[in-house]
Amino acid sequence: MTAPVTILSVSIFRIPGLWMTSAGLVTGAALMYLPVHTQFELGDWERELRRSGVPAQGYVFDQTVSDRGSRTMHFRYQADGVTHQEGVGCSQVCLPAGATPRIWYNPADPLDFVTDFGELSGERGVPQGVLGIVGLVLFGFTVWMAVTADGKTRWSRPLIVLVDVDREFVGGQPARRARSSAAAIALLDSLRGRHIDELWLSPDLGGETSWPVVEWLQEQAYAGTRPEIGKIVLPERQSGMARALREWAYEVSEGQATPATPDSLRERPRREESR
Repeated sequence: MTAPVTILSVSIFRIPGLWMTSAGLVTGAALMYLPVHTQFELGDWERELRRSGVPAQGYVFDQTVSDRGSRTMHFRYQADGVTHQEGVGCSQVCLPAGATPRIWYNPADPLDFVTDFGELSGERGVPQGVLGIVGLVLFGFTVWMAVTADGKTRWSRPLIVLVDVDREFVGGQPARRARSSAAAIALLDSLRGRHIDELWLSPDLGGETSWPVVEWLQEQAYAGTRPEIGKIVLPERQSGMARALREWAYEVSEGQATPATPDSLRERPRREESR
């Protein structure tokens, strides 16, 4: 039976999928937070160097541009009688060659310094920024996969329309129900654009027949707006209805079940009818 198999497959794969989705979201969020956390740490270190670093006079002797278009200022300065050279990325400030900004360097590591305009030496935070982009991509991809998988789950069950007053499927298959021809036409019209796997069309609708539905289907086919229906099932043999529908290239099954809904119809229990 297709419906139970579909539900079973969803139950089996939903739990691993939930874990994978959770892991992807958590990992992506952590990677996105990494550059933010790094910037906070770099800000704290910048203030610490200004407080406890050794002051020196820097000299910008060159400025280069990488293949990616990023600019770097190259500093030369004296620390304990030794001349050092180190680069500083251009972000908010980009001084020309010949500029002499003030710096504070780390006595334990002279190549580690901060400028008077707040830039730290070296390319700090770049690896964390790359990981942040990776996290953003992973987070977005995980969300997209979760939404797509949820959509597939919701659409994976066969869409069945049952036009009948009292009966239901023996196996309890879910179906969109209409109890009159007018309600059936309105329902089919509202489902336009969606694939209806099966339309179960009972001829007797309690005081009226389902011929208006058949005629509506013929009119839609004639107008070129045929609803997308995989198969029309007539639970009782109705050669006239079947012939009328087949003339307009609808696939019709009379008096028999189909793979999507193998169970036949039965009368609804009395306790349900009394509701």
